[in-house]
Amino acid sequence: MFNWRKELDNLKSDIDDMVVSYIENKIDNFSLNESGIKKIPPLTKKYDLADILESIDLSASKYLRYDNEGNLSQESAEEFLNKIGGILVNKNKPPIERKASYIKGICRNRFSYWNPQTGSIVLNNYINALREYGWSEERILDDLENEVIPKTKEAKNWSEWRGLIEKWTEDVNGWERNEDQSEHYEIGRDELDECVDTLVNERENILPAIVHIGRVYEDFQEEALLNKIDLVVLNYLTELEEYYEAPEDERERKPSYHKTAYADGLLSMFKPINSMLTFHLDTAVHSIFSQFFENIDQYNDENAKSEYFQYIANKYFNLAVKSNEKA
Repeated sequence: MFNWRKELDNLKSDIDDMVVSYIENKIDNFSLNESGIKKIPPLTKKYDLADILESIDLSASKYLRYDNEGNLSQESAEEFLNKIGGILVNKNKPPIERKASYIKGICRNRFSYWNPQTGSIVLNNYINALREYGWSEERILDDLENEVIPKTKEAKNWSEWRGLIEKWTEDVNGWERNEDQSEHYEIGRDELDECVDTLVNERENILPAIVHIGRVYEDFQEEALLNKIDLVVLNYLTELEEYYEAPEDERERKPSYHKTAYADGLLSMFKPINSMLTFHLDTAVHSIFSQFFENIDQYNDENAKSEYFQYIANKYFNLAVKSNEKA
């Protein structure tokens, strides 16, 4: 029991050191002091490594600033470090709750008066009304992004915003209930374009974390990583296209990114798993890729059409693969 506990403590220390190293790689000539290092163990104890690394990347891209000579400012480095915990907290909220927090942040920053308690109730009542009417989480997110956020930015004050959202809630509650609310929801080109843009952006965003983890593994090939990711994306999309193109009674087992990623050699680069550290990091790798491929899997449901995946594949190839070949 003592040896097992000691090995767990060593693993925790290795993970903490990896996070410290990842942070310090972002801040050039600066390094974490003792106080900064002490903030890491509570994070690694509470959150998944994949989420921690992604939050570090998000904080770096948003808060690190450089002067005209390309030197990182100390103030921005400190802000970058201080924001990591908050980003982690927000990231671990459900998507709709995250979007609602963003909307309330707009209100707080725009309006001279803002009642946070009442504002939360008003917005949550609207969201719950849409849920009760039968809207999916994806459709609610789309409404918050394309209807509520623009109107929130246009509203002149708290009273106008509150009146609008309460009126919308009243309207939704008055909508005639339709037993076929779960009927097919058509996906438009704009939404598919947004999916491709997200894939391409996240493809770049996950690379630093994946590379940082991958260097622990003997079989990892950094130079092949980007090509492997693109290969899996395109093959997985092709498999989904072929699956949904076939008649329902002729379809075999539904494709999964996990199976494709192993077949194409992406996940097999993170080998061998011969210690508690590599086992733990393997979980982090799967978590990062699972979140990445969720951008595709959100359309892999009962309303899926083969042309969705064909469109995404063609545009991804043109935006990501071709541009990478030119570079």
